[in-house]
Amino acid sequence: MDLEKKAENGDSIAQYKLGRRYYFGEKGFEKDYEKAFYWYRKAADQGLREAQYNIGAFYGKGLIVKKDYKIALSLYEKSAAQDFIDAQFQLGLYHVLGWGTKVDNVKSVYWYTKAAKQGHPLAQRSLGFMLCIEVHSGLEKDCETAAYWIKKSADQGNLDSQCNLGICYEKGWGVSQDVEESVYWYKMSAKQGLAQAQYNLAACYLDGRGVIQNFEKAMYWAQELANQNKDEALKAEFAPIAKQLADNEEAIVKELNDIQGKAVDLGGYYEPNEALINNVMRPSETFNAILR
Repeated sequence: MDLEKKAENGDSIAQYKLGRRYYFGEKGFEKDYEKAFYWYRKAADQGLREAQYNIGAFYGKGLIVKKDYKIALSLYEKSAAQDFIDAQFQLGLYHVLGWGTKVDNVKSVYWYTKAAKQGHPLAQRSLGFMLCIEVHSGLEKDCETAAYWIKKSADQGNLDSQCNLGICYEKGWGVSQDVEESVYWYKMSAKQGLAQAQYNLAACYLDGRGVIQNFEKAMYWAQELANQNKDEALKAEFAPIAKQLADNEEAIVKELNDIQGKAVDLGGYYEPNEALINNVMRPSETFNAILR
C-alpha cells in the first residue's frame, strides 16, 4: 500500500511522512504548505508528537495560519509531554520570552533542562546563559551548572557556547580560572565568524590577556571585526581601532623591534615587580596610546 493510501486510511505515521514531503517538496512531491498542514494536523489529532510539534511551528511562525502563540504553546506542551526534544526547547523559549504565556524563568529552565539532558545544544547554551552569563530574574546564580551545560553545547560546535565558555574560563565562573583556555575557546568561535568572540580575542591580543601581546594578531582580529556586519555595535567600536593600528603599523613594529635584545629591570628574579613586567611586555607607546 502506498504512502498516500495509508495516510487516507488513518495511519498517523504515513500522515506525518506525507506532511513532510509536502512541506519540504521532496521525493517527487511539490512543496505545498497547505497540504503539509492538512496531513500534519491529521497526525497531530491522533497524538503523534512530531506532528504536534510541526503544527505548533505553523502557528508560532504564522505560516499559512494566523500567528497564535497560545495555540503553538498548547501543541508544544502536548509534544513535550511525550518527551519530544524540540518541543521541550520551544517551551523553554516561550516561557523566557513570554510568548503565549507570562514570563516564567523557572519554567523556562525546567524545559531547557529537559531538552539539554537529551543533548539539545541550544537548550544547553540557553541554560548556561540564564544561570551565569546573564542571570535572569527569579533564578539563583549557578555558574558551576552553567559551565557544565555550556561545555556540552560548545563541544557540539555551538559558536555562542564556545565564546561563553571562554568567558567562564577568563573570569573563573564555574571552572578554575584559566586565561589560556579562554583564548582557546575564543579562537574556536572567532574563526567561525562570531563577532563577540572576535572582539574578545582581539582584546586578549591587545592587552596580552592569556597570550603574549601581539600587534599583528590584534590588528587581524580587529580588522575581521570591523569588516563583519552581524554585530554593528562591536563593528563601530573596533573599526576606528583597526584603522589606527593599520595607519600606525610601521611605527608600532619599529618600537616593538627596538626593545628586542636589551636587558630590562624586572625588579627581581623570584619575585619580579608586576608593574615593571607590564611595561616590558607593552613596549610600544604608539600601540598603548591606541588602546587608551
